[in-house]
Amino acid sequence: MIAASKTNLLSQEHEKWKIGHGDLTVDYVGTEWLFSFHHEDEDYDQTIELDQNSKNFIPNVSRFSFLGNAGSPIWIIPQISTEGIPFMGFNSNLTPKGIFENDSMNVHLTSINAPGDFFIWTSSVNGVEVSMNSADGLGDSDVMKFPARGHFHKNLGFSSPGTYLLGFTASGVLADSGLTKTSEEYIVKYELNVLSEGEVDMEIAYDDGILGAELLAIAHDEDGDDHGDDDHGDDDHGDDDHGDDDDHGDD
Repeated sequence: MIAASKTNLLSQEHEKWKIGHGDLTVDYVGTEWLFSFHHEDEDYDQTIELDQNSKNFIPNVSRFSFLGNAGSPIWIIPQISTEGIPFMGFNSNLTPKGIFENDSMNVHLTSINAPGDFFIWTSSVNGVEVSMNSADGLGDSDVMKFPARGHFHKNLGFSSPGTYLLGFTASGVLADSGLTKTSEEYIVKYELNVLSEGEVDMEIAYDDGILGAELLAIAHDEDGDDHGDDDHGDDDHGDDDHGDDDDHGDD
């Protein structure tokens, strides 16, 4: 775990986080903010890598209209454990109770550098609660509350393939003094169907005498520019939106 810093991306070049559980951890210990982002079996920050397993389509249901147009693709890290997709949570287990007022701190989405929009929400039998939505701009409403000693999961959504650099900033009001403590921005990285330069990921299919090829991922050069568009239509995962009440109740 490291102190919050915009330079933390340098430590995310270790082996990619592709499956299994881990957390974005935000803690306040002593007088210092501490952040980490990696699989629970690793010790260094990592980049989450998503593939076709996480691709879904926005359902024609009003409560999911914030994600975009019905039928459009959406890449999702679900709030429940799903085979083949990272199970990413949020963690503040090292933050002692009694440090902040109401034993709670806020984590805001303060920057996004990405080819599409980013969303965080929870689904339950009571409906959908949106925590962050970059599609309508960033502001005070793009926030999650982290309870002291807490751990929880939410749905994360990405509207387009490519590389996402997301900046999070934490703040809390100290219980003993009433002063607000604010962290530096902490950057996390997600890669959706991204390949290194020179790599190609294609699916070859033979159906009714017709041979077809489908591009499954895009490649980036060293500057992060895309090479080719994601144009692969429906996949084998159907219309599982990871938002229906039966599939994504509260963690």
